[in-house]
Amino acid sequence: MTNLPSPANLPAPTPQIAKSPLQLELSAHRQAIASSPNRVFIDGDRVLIGLTRGLVAVCDARHFEAVQAHKWRAISCGSKVYAGRTVRCGDQRTALLLHRFLLGSEADGLLVDHRDGDGMNNTDDNLRACSHAQNMWNQPAFKSSKTGIKGVRASKDGKAFVVRLMVNGVSHHGGTFKTIAEAKAAHEALATKLQGEFAYNG
Repeated sequence: MTNLPSPANLPAPTPQIAKSPLQLELSAHRQAIASSPNRVFIDGDRVLIGLTRGLVAVCDARHFEAVQAHKWRAISCGSKVYAGRTVRCGDQRTALLLHRFLLGSEADGLLVDHRDGDGMNNTDDNLRACSHAQNMWNQPAFKSSKTGIKGVRASKDGKAFVVRLMVNGVSHHGGTFKTIAEAKAAHEALATKLQGEFAYNG
């Protein structure tokens, strides 16, 4: 078993994805881990996995032996970055992402959703098998959103905010509100009602 080294005066990690609370917490360890990409360390009840590009992935300590047996790297999938490794399928090479590796057969035919939206957080409590629709529900507003809040847009006259939510091809009107705070709260309530645990309330 390899123990976590103390942070040292090592080169700063490369630019990385937006920091979640978890990534901020790991900042004290990142430089030491980033100096040896793909190394695996035990940190209390979790495993820290040093990846390429100065990133750190996390999973529960019970997966240590399985994770340590392979080399992991940072893999970009659209706007997201995940931990993964290359595997061979016949004559082809493909990427096996850490979250799918950990869920195994539980995720057969399904996608894997990170509850907090952080692709580096692969703890058991943060992973769940889901449909494509459920995975899309747990996503923030598009970058093109003028309000920056999912499901909320300004009214045509610009004097109010309109809430609308699309679920399984059906558009649901959540009301019109004077303030963006009221609209945000209404969207969160509607999303929770219609999308359950996969509703995005960020």
